[in-house]
Amino acid sequence: MSLGSRLVLRIVIGMFVIAIVLFLPAGTLRFWQGWAYLAVWFIPGPVFSLYFHKRDPALVERRLQSKEKEKEQKVVMGVVYVVFSLAYLIPGLDFRFGWSSEKVLRRDLPGYAEYCEGTRYRLIPYIW
Repeated sequence: MSLGSRLVLRIVIGMFVIAIVLFLPAGTLRFWQGWAYLAVWFIPGPVFSLYFHKRDPALVERRLQSKEKEKEQKVVMGVVYVVFSLAYLIPGLDFRFGWSSEKVLRRDLPGYAEYCEGTRYRLIPYIW
């Protein structure tokens, strides 16, 4: 398989896997933050990948060979994969269950509803 074909395949598979990990926990495709995340990564990502494929194919070839050789590196990369997987799963679960929504604060935090009535900007002054 040619370098270009492997690069395109890696991009498509990566986008598909990230989309599943984002949207499956959310339980819906209406998770707009997931779409925004995909756009931020998968619009410029392929552009840069194709640029480097044309300008420096050796770099792309090295980056596609992502297998670690040393045992310690394999362990570190295993931990990194677990942490990043959780980082992708948690926002979707939060969207589904509303863990960080303001309605939870209004319901469970005494005095928060009154505070909200008197305070226009609660998180970032003059913005949000």
